[in-house]
Parts: sequence; structure tokens; C-alpha cells
Amino acid sequence: MASVFAKSAGQPGLGYTAAKEVSTTEGVAKFLDCDDDWFVSLLNAESKKTSARGKLAYQLAHRIPYKKVVDSEDLRKSYSKKEGRPMQEAGLSGIDVLRTVVDENVEKLGLNSMDVLFDTYRNLPLELRPYTNPFHSKSGEDEAGSPIQIYDDETGDLTPIENTSTAIELLSEKIPRLSRIYAAQSACEKLKQFVDKYKTA
Repeated sequence: MASVFAKSAGQPGLGYTAAKEVSTTEGVAKFLDCDDDWFVSLLNAESKKTSARGKLAYQLAHRIPYKKVVDSEDLRKSYSKKEGRPMQEAGLSGIDVLRTVVDENVEKLGLNSMDVLFDTYRNLPLELRPYTNPFHSKSGEDEAGSPIQIYDDETGDLTPIENTSTAIELLSEKIPRLSRIYAAQSACEKLKQFVDKYKTA
């Protein structure tokens, strides 16, 4: 949710340090200022606004999470029954088709793009990028990013994080292959009813 807040469409940035800035002393100092207190203050200020980002900030500040509406496994089970095929062969692109259908109907349902989130795995090495994009951001956008680097104070070297941790290396190679559609709690029931009708159509 925090990454979505940081990248909400049409809104200015949060003032977080860019990767290229961290190579300077001033950039490192700015980066170190971006701590929990900084983010909480930012959330509290934004949550008083009536914009889509203000609504999202309020949800974050008050720990109101998005709720899962459907995931790719739910659809594969549904398609498997309909098509009479093994689950691993059924409905492989179903979640992408459903995403398009929901995207086309989101306004008709009285919702906005920030009420709905689409979360999908990426078959890429672990990189510094948001793993959850706003629903209206199509698959494949914002995929590129700089690898997460670990800085060595003594040598001044930067090492990719997956080279310093076996756990991170395994995670970067074996990202879970599961896609989900989430909705804000106020929109969840309405979207779930729409999705259920779609699944049984």
C-alpha cells in the first residue's frame, strides 16, 4: 500500500531520495532523514486531504488494509470445473482478462482507480521497484529499476543484495506465481459481487 501511495497517479513525489542521489554525502544525509517519523508525518498531513491520495493516506495511517477480491488460483479452480480440464492447464490468462473487464467497468460500479489494486508476480530478478501497482497501471509498466545495493562503509563498494543473502537470492529467483485483485474495504463487497457474476457467466 505504501508503494501505491508513493506513486499515486498525477500526484507529486514524496520527496524520497532518488537512487542517483545516494552517491553523494548530501544524498545519504537526505536518505537517512526519510525515517518512520518522516513518513508518519507525511501520512498525517496527506490524510487530511480529500484527494485519492489523501484517502489512501488515511487508510495507511489508520491501518485499514485492502481486501482480496479474487486471485489467479480462484479463477483457475473455476475454469477447471467449467472446462473439465486439470487445474494447471485451465484459465491461465483468466486473471488478466478479468483485470481488463474490471478496468472497463470500474467507473460504472461507482469506484475509482485507487479503490482497486492489481498485484502480480514478476518473473524478474529482485529489484528496487514497487511490487503493487495502482490498478490502472498495466502489466509490464514500471518493471525496470536499479538493483538493491548494500553499501560497505570500509571499502566504499556496492554489492547487489542477492549476493550477500542466500534467502534474498532464493526469493529473487523464485517469486511466487500468483496474481490478485484487491479492493479498498469500502469497495470490496461491490467488486466481489461483480467478480462473482463474471466467474459464473
